[in-house]
Amino acid sequence: MKRIMNVYKFVVGFGVLIGLSSCEWDSQDDYNTEKGEGDKYVEIDFSGTYHGNYPNGLAVAVPPGTTGSTTYGGTSGGGITSLTLQRSNNDVTVTDNLGNVYTGKIGDAMSEVAGSTSQVQPNAILATSQISFTGTDTSAGLFVDFTGTLTLLSAEAGEDEETIRVRRLLEGTWAEAGGVTAKVRAEAGNTTVNLGDYY
Repeated sequence: MKRIMNVYKFVVGFGVLIGLSSCEWDSQDDYNTEKGEGDKYVEIDFSGTYHGNYPNGLAVAVPPGTTGSTTYGGTSGGGITSLTLQRSNNDVTVTDNLGNVYTGKIGDAMSEVAGSTSQVQPNAILATSQISFTGTDTSAGLFVDFTGTLTLLSAEAGEDEETIRVRRLLEGTWAEAGGVTAKVRAEAGNTTVNLGDYY
């Protein structure tokens, strides 16, 4: 009986070893999310000027109630109404409408519809990418740390291999050291993509 158990342990252990050796491990050292089975990275140019979606055209806004206000307010340095992104590989430079410059990282975009066979509806999420940047808001003299996402949304319905209009959305949290914590929501102008690149 003991001999049978030893043989059984050897067979199970050998099977686990073979299973582990056949797995594809993705040890990414860049800013990308680990790629799993079925995931697909896509090429998207997220560079451009993102205009605010909050009241009064604010791109960076302090939510009502945060500082006792009943309306959306600006940052400590004033009203930021736009953020211009310039990407170079995984590096990104961001300039706000007040002239402040921030630098950071942007990840490769991951398709959110890879493997799907259904028609894309308006406002469907096609791809997402991580983004973070830091810098100083010189108007307030405060260090800023931003973390968030870039999202590619369909602006109209479409099917595989069709070219459709899309929207680019920037969202995240804007944290000032010693200042306010605000939310970012801004959108760049429409562009077009071929859906075949995302399936």
